[in-house]
Amino acid sequence: MSEYEDDEDDEDDEDDENQLNLSAENTLNVIATIILIVGIIGTLVCCFTIVFVEQYGSKVLSIYGLIKTIGLLMGTLTMWALLRVFSNISTTLKKINEKRS
Repeated sequence: MSEYEDDEDDEDDEDDENQLNLSAENTLNVIATIILIVGIIGTLVCCFTIVFVEQYGSKVLSIYGLIKTIGLLMGTLTMWALLRVFSNISTTLKKINEKRS
């Protein structure tokens, strides 16, 4: 085994030891993405079902349905953003803690 190969093996060992366990943060990011996708699909479904309702044989805009749909979209975006922020905060704190130790 050459000296170069020994140095390469040492670097691999150091990389394995320095890797952070970010499985919880990755899970939060996946959940946030799922919430965003489901929320957007739900918003589109609401747009076609409760925003435009049939009244007297024609489609009419329902203000209450529009308010509910906008609320659903805003709630979805808020949950997605909060989960992403929590994940990023946790990742940053782990990196800072790793540098200190």
